[in-house]
Amino acid sequence: MADLIDISVLNDISEFWPESEYIKQCIRGIERDIQSDKPACMDSAKCLLESVCKTVIHENGLLPSSDKIHLNKLFSEALTALGIVRAAATDVETELFNALVKSIEQVGRYRNHYGAVAHGRVANCEKLSDDICIMAISTLLSGCLIIFREHKNQSDVNSDIRYSLRPYEAFSGYNDIVDDNSQAGIDDEQAEVILNGSIRFRYSEILFALDREAYADIISSVGNGP
Repeated sequence: MADLIDISVLNDISEFWPESEYIKQCIRGIERDIQSDKPACMDSAKCLLESVCKTVIHENGLLPSSDKIHLNKLFSEALTALGIVRAAATDVETELFNALVKSIEQVGRYRNHYGAVAHGRVANCEKLSDDICIMAISTLLSGCLIIFREHKNQSDVNSDIRYSLRPYEAFSGYNDIVDDNSQAGIDDEQAEVILNGSIRFRYSEILFALDREAYADIISSVGNGP
């Protein structure tokens, strides 16, 4: 299962913050222990996620809400600093982010209950199975990469909007430009909106993606509700 985690991508994090010896230390710990000491590797991954989140929050001109903040809360605050969290779960992508926040919370609880350095107490390290550790490590590193890549993209003056994780609302200025420079037509026969002559979206497709409640209301109104 360890082969499922490509830790080579962590080099991008190290190269982006070359002055951070702590980040380098965390990455070295992950590289050193991923095969032979998975509980220790999980601790290094946890420390890396904490450092990445705090660095991103600071570089966006903010501060964590507390010095002793739980990891999942810190991750949420880093997402918020980057503008990639919605106020409510209105789409599948938001639900996935919320699920990742919850998973990080559970990883933190798991590590604090069983980890060898869990709050300075002796722990039942034998309960840390390799498979569970790998799942936890994968969760933590996924969080690291999501935060890092979005931050790096936003830090680039030539950032590529195609790869941004921020929601539509975050691009209000660009949205106006696109609105003002797009041509829209209607194909009533195919029930499609046509943008710029060639991009087609069915009415149902638009509602299904953007307003599921309105989609369901139409179905209900014709007597075939789900």
